[in-house]
Amino acid sequence: MSEYVFRNHSRKSLRIVLVEIGEYRLREAFRKEFMLFPSSMNGFYMEYDMRRNFFLYFKGEDSQEPTLMMKINAYYIPKDGWELFGLRRNLDNRGPKPERTGRY
Repeated sequence: MSEYVFRNHSRKSLRIVLVEIGEYRLREAFRKEFMLFPSSMNGFYMEYDMRRNFFLYFKGEDSQEPTLMMKINAYYIPKDGWELFGLRRNLDNRGPKPERTGRY
């Protein structure tokens, strides 16, 4: 099963979310990932999947893969700046397995 993924790179929206999260929580998230705290907003983006989850990612200039910083469902999420990124194949949500009844 696949799901749509939306991304937001808007600096205005990111600034609202980053201010609401706060500097302390961001520094702790970077410390847990053993990363240096960035001096600018470059590299941050938000992602939304169809299971109603919002995530904050950071991709540094020297890294190939983005790092998941935190789930941000509890914070205010701006409505502007969202773009359809594409489809992500969801392998871990295949649904419940049918129960065996004993008769086959």
